[in-house]
Amino acid sequence: MTEVRGETTVDRTAANGKRTSRAAEQTGDAVIGASAGAQEGMRQAHDATIDAFTRWSDRLTATPIKLLSGDAGAVLSGKAWVDGTFEVTETLLAAQWRYVDQFLTNQRQLVGNLLDSNFALTKAIWHVTRRAADNGQG
Repeated sequence: MTEVRGETTVDRTAANGKRTSRAAEQTGDAVIGASAGAQEGMRQAHDATIDAFTRWSDRLTATPIKLLSGDAGAVLSGKAWVDGTFEVTETLLAAQWRYVDQFLTNQRQLVGNLLDSNFALTKAIWHVTRRAADNGQG
């Protein structure tokens, strides 16, 4: 048997005992490298977001906020405003989480029902086909 040389040359034995080609090895290395790069980018973006949000929150906490215009406007501390904003956001996120959780539960039930009905239909078709085949041979 002739082996092709070049990109597909068999160089190495994988952990399962099968030989792998250099192209497959390079593809695996490229995927791992791209994944590591993406993870590092996400870590940096996460750190930058947390830093920016922390600075925004610290500055806003120290700033009094005027609720109405003119001389008679009530003043709310920045800390109270930030705390209120977090409470509203937390409530919204909790509602969204419940919605997504219920949606996924419904999807799992739907898929389960579809699979069950498809299995039953396939089984019925198989029985009809088998009976037809048995009657045709007899």
